Formats: sequence, C-alpha cells, structure tokens
Amino acid sequence: DISVGSAELVSDASLEEDIDLHIQAYLTQNQLQLSQLTYTDKQKIVTYLEKKRCFRQKGAMTAVAKALHLTRQSIYNYLKSCIKEKE
Repeated sequence: DISVGSAELVSDASLEEDIDLHIQAYLTQNQLQLSQLTYTDKQKIVTYLEKKRCFRQKGAMTAVAKALHLTRQSIYNYLKSCIKEKE
C-alpha cells in the first residue's frame, strides 16, 4: 500500500481481500453463510461495510458487488436505504 497525503492507494487485489475479510468477519459474527444470504442480510452487510468505511476506497463498490454476487446498482440502492435509515 502506498500512502499519499490522507488518501491511500490500494491495489485491486488487496482491496478485494480487505472487503472479503470484512464480509467474512460479519458472516462469522452472525453465523451466516454467503451462499444463503437473504436480501435483508445483504443490506445489513452493506450497512456494516459502510460503518467500517469500506466504500471510501476507489473500486470498493465493484469489489463488494462481486463478493456478494450483486450488481453495483444493488449496492448503491442498499447504501441509499442505509443513509435514509440514519436520518
């Protein structure tokens, strides 16, 4: 990883690994399996990843979508509902 000012440049591989680790931690904490996630489970994971600030890195949207077997648009929609819940 290369730090530049306050921004951090991360390779795609390490970004995907980081996202996968966060998702795996969530699944373990909640005794879930990736293959059996419901719509609500996936929303909760996206909310969890937002709290962990995972979406601040370039390419995170694509990495999360890939990891959860969703489209990027689905991730955007989940984030949108996550933000509405905060208000």
